[in-house]
Amino acid sequence: MNAKTGIQNAHIPVVSLKSPSAPSELLQAASDNGFMFIEHDDSVEPKPSEVASLFDHRPEHKEAFNIGPFDPSTHQSRSNQPLPRPLQPYQTELSRFSQACHALCNRILTLLASALEMPDEEWFSNRHHYAHGNSSITRLLYYPAMKPGTLRDERDIRAGAHSDYGSVTLLFRLPGQPGLEIQTRDGSWAPVPVDPKAQLQGAVGESMSTKQGHALPILVNIGDVLNYWTNGLLSSTVHRVVFPRDGHGTGGDRYSIAYFCHPDDEAELTEIPSPAVKAMNRSDKDEIKPIEGVKTAKDHLNARLAATYGIKS
Repeated sequence: MNAKTGIQNAHIPVVSLKSPSAPSELLQAASDNGFMFIEHDDSVEPKPSEVASLFDHRPEHKEAFNIGPFDPSTHQSRSNQPLPRPLQPYQTELSRFSQACHALCNRILTLLASALEMPDEEWFSNRHHYAHGNSSITRLLYYPAMKPGTLRDERDIRAGAHSDYGSVTLLFRLPGQPGLEIQTRDGSWAPVPVDPKAQLQGAVGESMSTKQGHALPILVNIGDVLNYWTNGLLSSTVHRVVFPRDGHGTGGDRYSIAYFCHPDDEAELTEIPSPAVKAMNRSDKDEIKPIEGVKTAKDHLNARLAATYGIKS
């Protein structure tokens, strides 16, 4: 329960990737509502200090910076668009962060492949090469506060309802900055706690663990591609970002860093070789079909961008 609003928070488990039960815990969370927290311990990169450093370079005057993959050997951007000038001094740092995020996504995907009883546990990671052609991006996000008195009601939102286009998304957040909500199976909206440990302790904002210097867990959610590959077993859940009611009518500033992990462009969207997927109870999961004419991950991304923004490749 959210102590400020009285609204029931979404139930999202915290998983330690060091635990022997991590594969089954990840699969359970991914099939329930598609969201999970990853314990940000010493086995997980990027390190908490690296995340904190990037927040020091956060945007102040723009809502978002999208940063594509880098050349791992030179740390030069592989995108035709150069880094925004405020971020150019931190190019090497951003490159290392991006590569660490991609490696973490592949670690999660390998654990999911194990839980799905796939004959090749590298099936997913073999389709997610960082140095290969794909559309993975790091996004630095800034949602500014509203001017006092201008925030109205639930019609005022920061990011509209959507599912993520790729395979896996990593979200890094700051303490005391809520606003993310997921859509439940009955169509209602449930807040995602910033710190589930604080939720368990009955605290508000920063938990004791955060005050003592321990990192917030990393929020992970499943994207459309994994939903297609598993024929709906893994859930690509619709979510949104709203203005939290802070008592001042402003919603407060909100900063976050997201890593959107996409497969190699030519990866085909066909059902994976998994006994768990084949044995899935179809009574509670509808068969999932990619958008008409979509055969590859790049096709899917182009179709979603065209539908959302009118962008055509």
